[in-house]
Amino acid sequence: MLKKIALLVISLLTVALMLAAVACGSEPKGSISEKEAVPQRANLIARISLESALADNGIRNVYDKVDKGTDVPATFDEFLQMFREQTGLDLKGFKEATLFGDITDPSQILPEQGVAPSEGYLGVIVSGTFKKDELIAAIEKGTGQKLKSEAYKGYDIYAIEADTTDLSFANLALAFPGDGVLVVGSIDVVKDVIDVRNGEKGLGGDLLEAYEKLDGSWGKLALNIPGEWLSQLPDEQDIGGIGTLKLKAFKEMRMATAALDRAGDNFSLEIRVAFSGGASASGAKDAIDGFISVLQGLIKLAGGSGDIPEMAALTDLLNSLHLSVSGNWLTLRLELTTEQVEELMPMLQGMSSGD
Repeated sequence: MLKKIALLVISLLTVALMLAAVACGSEPKGSISEKEAVPQRANLIARISLESALADNGIRNVYDKVDKGTDVPATFDEFLQMFREQTGLDLKGFKEATLFGDITDPSQILPEQGVAPSEGYLGVIVSGTFKKDELIAAIEKGTGQKLKSEAYKGYDIYAIEADTTDLSFANLALAFPGDGVLVVGSIDVVKDVIDVRNGEKGLGGDLLEAYEKLDGSWGKLALNIPGEWLSQLPDEQDIGGIGTLKLKAFKEMRMATAALDRAGDNFSLEIRVAFSGGASASGAKDAIDGFISVLQGLIKLAGGSGDIPEMAALTDLLNSLHLSVSGNWLTLRLELTTEQVEELMPMLQGMSSGD
């Protein structure tokens, strides 16, 4: 059950990072900085404001209109209610969340067939208005399981009792590293956060520096791109019916950042990728420019966007993409309205399902 909870939380964070409005201004009471909590091992870090995300009509509209199948709540409000009933947690009491992890091996992070992996280094630090005892009681009531506690360096770590029939959740734990602050992850992840709180060196270096420079007032993310990912990339990839995408330059990627903002009804996303050198950054830009031109040509051959909402939204998406290179950094920037995102979702769902 708890890993199902983690999946729901992580899914919510992903949606929120893509679509949610994160409030500008000071950090909520009880929040802690990344340097004070995130372990040095992390090569991914992202922060979003759940408080504003949950109140944003853009998320609600997109969620409500997307085809989700029969096993998923039809509306966003029904999702919040289901989450509360199954976990005992009211997401509206959460203000801000920081997702972090070591995603060197993505097979340990990404779930298969809706089942969370039993291994992997991934955690979520959440701050809010909740109180420790009330939250523990809510979790126990929602899961129907008693949480056991283990003292570790001045903090209590909570986990499902070992004799639970759902043994696949035995490695998930939670702790409270600060007032109004909750960390959820594997036992190792939670202990590492506590170690940082007790003075061990936390996240730093180029990753933290790039992350702290991001201006995304809705959400932001920074990632050191694992070499293991790049070694699997081919030099080029045929895209059936479209053309060949040149990928060789992308093998030189080193870091990626993303920052999300919103002005009125417009979402703006800026993605920056650092390469090993300016030549590879320019090569990647040329490859993307070429691929966009091919797509635009195919749309024209097919008669243009016409009255098909998804095709019109794709055309708008391609037209709104702006690429630039400065030194060894490639920047991609785009703007979309909530309506355009809604129109694109069916196409994105079909791509992800292989249709």
